[in-house]
Amino acid sequence: MSDVQEGGLITFSEEDVKSGYILQGNPDWYDLKVLESRRMDAKSGKSVNYFVKVRGEEGEMKDVVFTIMFNTSDGFRDKIKRFFVAANGGNDLVPGTSYDWKNTLGITLRGYVQRGQDQNGNAINDVPDFRPKV
Repeated sequence: MSDVQEGGLITFSEEDVKSGYILQGNPDWYDLKVLESRRMDAKSGKSVNYFVKVRGEEGEMKDVVFTIMFNTSDGFRDKIKRFFVAANGGNDLVPGTSYDWKNTLGITLRGYVQRGQDQNGNAINDVPDFRPKV
């Protein structure tokens, strides 16, 4: 986080400087550390959005912090499933078992990072697939 000092000086952290960075190179697998998650009802009221903040741990994405959005509506659950399988060390999920987003905090997994767009057309780091870190 930036540090405001006396006399109008400001110091930026590595995270501050890299905030908003969008992948420039080719899509690739990167280690991503899960930092936090939050839940928000979707505007439609028919599903839930989960926002997971991650930090790149290597290569072009090293120290880049960004948010991945997940949605619980039909057709989008596969991404959530792949995330939890990766966070669970590659082990299959057990039907009927509840999985808590908070249990993924601090885990490093592999994410396939590519350039994408949000619903407003703004460039984002999109992560459509996950696998466990070996």
